[in-house]
Order: sequence, then C-alpha cells, then structure tokens
Amino acid sequence: MLFAALSYAVSRSMQGGSTSIENEQAQIDQAVVDNYTAALNVGKMRLEMAGCSSIDYTPPADQVAGDKSCHMFHPDGANVSYQDFSATCPTEILETALGNPGDRCGLIIYAGTSGGNRLYTTPADLGQIAWNNGTSNWTGTGATSTSNGVTNTDTLVALSDAGTPYQAAAACRGLGPEWYLPAQEELNVLYVNRSAIGGFNESGSLPAGYYWSSTEYANSHARHQRFNDGSVFTHPPKDTALSVRCVRR
Repeated sequence: MLFAALSYAVSRSMQGGSTSIENEQAQIDQAVVDNYTAALNVGKMRLEMAGCSSIDYTPPADQVAGDKSCHMFHPDGANVSYQDFSATCPTEILETALGNPGDRCGLIIYAGTSGGNRLYTTPADLGQIAWNNGTSNWTGTGATSTSNGVTNTDTLVALSDAGTPYQAAAACRGLGPEWYLPAQEELNVLYVNRSAIGGFNESGSLPAGYYWSSTEYANSHARHQRFNDGSVFTHPPKDTALSVRCVRR
C-alpha cells in the first residue's frame, strides 16, 4: 500500500506544482499511519487469540526482562515493528514552523494549544480501543486531571491492578515516549480544530464517533467526547472500545 502511494505521488508530482506535492505527501503520511494502525490492530487480535487478556505496549527501549509473550513489539509477542512518530519531524520545525492548526510536518500535525502547551497529533485515529483492559474489573486509577493528559497517561501505564493494562493510554504511549492519551480539555482542542486537523469520525454513532480522554470520572467510567457535536459523556463504561487519537506536546 505504501509503495503504491509513493509511486502515485512521484508520478503526479511530475505534473503538478508544490500544492500537488503537498497533497500527495499528506496521502503518503496518512497511509503510513493507517498501515501502522492496521499492524497494531492485527497484533492485538493475534495476542488476544493467544489468550492475552493484557497487552504490553511498552516501547522497545523501555522494555525490561520478563515474559514477552503478550508484548506488542517483542518478537516473542505480536512482533509489530515499532515506530516513534516524533522522529518524523525535527523538534525545531515543530516549535517554530507550525503555527496554525492543521499545519503538518512528517506524521505530526499541529493541533492548537491547551493550558499554554502546544499540542500535536497524528493524521489518523489509532483505532477503537478500550480505556481499561476490556473487562469489568472496575478500579479507581487516580488519573482524574481534566487538563494534563501526560500525568494521566504516566499514571495509567505505571499501574498494575485489576484494570491493567489501560489499553488506550498504553497504545498512545506506544507511539513514542512523548505521546499520550489527551485529557478532557486537550481532547476538546482536537474537537474544536477537527476540520483543520482532519481524519476524525464525525458520524455521532457509537463507538467510532466517540473519543476517549484520559480523564477518569469514576471507578467504572471515564470521560469521552462525541465529535459530531462536542458533547461530553461518561457512558458507556471503561471496557468499551471507543476511538482514540493521541497527542504530544
């Protein structure tokens, strides 16, 4: 799929100007995200079929010794090839050249600001993922910040309890050490700028049209937002697979 997209972009660039090249680069970037998301989804199904109720998304550099049979990126597990999305754009470009929501560099899109922090996201959703481990083992996590998704995600990926792994947060951290599941206020920035960013599901239907935040509401529920009108909900519960779009600062 990626080779076909690249070939198409090259052939079209011979005929058009810079706008055409930019559009085709965006298509390639989208294909890369889609391909990676598909690989993660296939890996998730493979591990679930192997009996893994908990999936480890720890980036390879942060792995420690132990059983890796339920690891997304380890050869003993799903053996999905890990990709750090942050590596696709130099830091100096992120900080200086991207000024408007929707501006893009590599696989990173400037999303806007929240609490004085610049937020970046990807060109596509990461898929539909449960907030917890997909069970009704309801556990309070303490990840209750409405503004700081970094703190929430750090809390969730470090836990070892009945709700572990907290799959939506762990999947975002799987994109790279700076990536996280947005808190409710940060998720709302994505909603407000959704047209400029692109790639969101705005159908208004469950589960695809609803996006998880990292903000816990109760032992069994977390906040999520419907992207056709911006409404915020706390139902359905944490074990429901809703859409996930990750961010970084």
